[in-house]
Amino acid sequence: MSGLERAVGDVVGGYRVDDRLGRGGSSAVYLVTDGGGHQAALKLVDTADVGARERLAREVDALASVRHPAVPRVIDWELDAEDAFVVFDYVPGHTLQSWVREHGPLDATELAALAGRLADALGAVHAAGAIHRDVTPPNVVLGPDGPVLIDFGLSQRDHDPRLTRVGLVSGTAGYVAPEVIDGAEPSPQADWWGWAATVAFAATGRAPFGVGPPAVRRTLEGDLDIDDFVGAHAVAAALDVAPSARPRAAAVISALTAGTTTFALEALPRTLIADVAYEEDGEPDVDDDRAEDDAKDGHRAGPMRRRRTVLVAWAIAIAAWAALAPVIAASALVFAAWVARAVDISARGPRHPAARVLLAPVAAIRAVIETIPSVLTGLLFAGAIGGGLWWVVPLLERSESTTRLLQSVALVFGAAALVGGIARGPASSATRRGAHRVAGALTRARVAAVVSILFALAAIVGALALVRDGIDPTWWPAPPVTIGA
Repeated sequence: MSGLERAVGDVVGGYRVDDRLGRGGSSAVYLVTDGGGHQAALKLVDTADVGARERLAREVDALASVRHPAVPRVIDWELDAEDAFVVFDYVPGHTLQSWVREHGPLDATELAALAGRLADALGAVHAAGAIHRDVTPPNVVLGPDGPVLIDFGLSQRDHDPRLTRVGLVSGTAGYVAPEVIDGAEPSPQADWWGWAATVAFAATGRAPFGVGPPAVRRTLEGDLDIDDFVGAHAVAAALDVAPSARPRAAAVISALTAGTTTFALEALPRTLIADVAYEEDGEPDVDDDRAEDDAKDGHRAGPMRRRRTVLVAWAIAIAAWAALAPVIAASALVFAAWVARAVDISARGPRHPAARVLLAPVAAIRAVIETIPSVLTGLLFAGAIGGGLWWVVPLLERSESTTRLLQSVALVFGAAALVGGIARGPASSATRRGAHRVAGALTRARVAAVVSILFALAAIVGALALVRDGIDPTWWPAPPVTIGA
């Protein structure tokens, strides 16, 4: 019988179908019972799909060589018959994605246990020479004995040819590592990226880079959306665009477990992964001291913890003060862009503090050069919008006070245009990352973020009050400009 549709009571390879568990583009998974009355999960593939049988063979090859409680055990398979399928242990439970959507994000203890068990499972997979390639919330089942990593349909072993074709990347948008999107060979590093993104989802209830096609762009730009939670700085660092800037899994687990008071060791059947890291070759590398140092230094690549509200509040505040001191406000925005860029360059550089200090001048010079395109774009926008409005206002023949007010508004619009050009102009992704890093470092605690926003609001109110009182703008250090001219 060809195709994927099976009804309850149908028999596939000697297994009776009891229910359908899920359906994909070229495969379906059924709950089945064998001749001895034992239930199992049977994955049936559509052999009319070119490559489906080959992917199933890869899945069998990957799973058959792994022995881990968080990886389903292969029971039986048939690759050459009309019905090509694999049978593996049935894991009852909800997927991580459905559980979080229904019940909300995991707490600190649950998150640490989930991350540790999945990391341990990935270490076992990599040690067997396999790569999962699609570590995502839907591919994690929360079973009665703990989380289980499922669906190795995209997996490959180190001797397999590439699965991707030119212009096509296999995997789930938002959970595929940026280097793989750029065409690099899949490696365990890509699985660790998916692992970190999955942990971020479990902690926040949101995909850290969004979903669908926009997630690809955001992944490449490092445009991460992540809340503040215990270990967030380390998870964010593990999602850095640059592989060399990412901490090892051991450091991330250490950071996640730092805030738990009742961490359940039984949730990690094989080992407390905080003491074990797996390098790119999949071999375990025990190094407690380095794991501890990495955990302490986990914020080094942060804050990919996003502080969008803080940044927007202060951008509006500076734009508001542009009505009173336009040149100073514009200079502050350009200076802030340079600092943000320099911070991002430094954060993605060497780990050792001494090396960072020595390379700080290089980072500063690079930041100046790399910020120029977006700054020029912003100044062009500011001149076109703010400058245009400034000179058009007198033509409206309003009263002097109204003209002054409208030209103040023109200055604010010009500053906003400058912000837009800097934030979204050419090669601006590193500037945005750096801005989030700085804001996150200055407002690590939520109360600090709230206070920062309140100060920004006070600055905005103060600027509006001065404009209302008719205070003329100062153009220092540029020559003065006459109102109404």
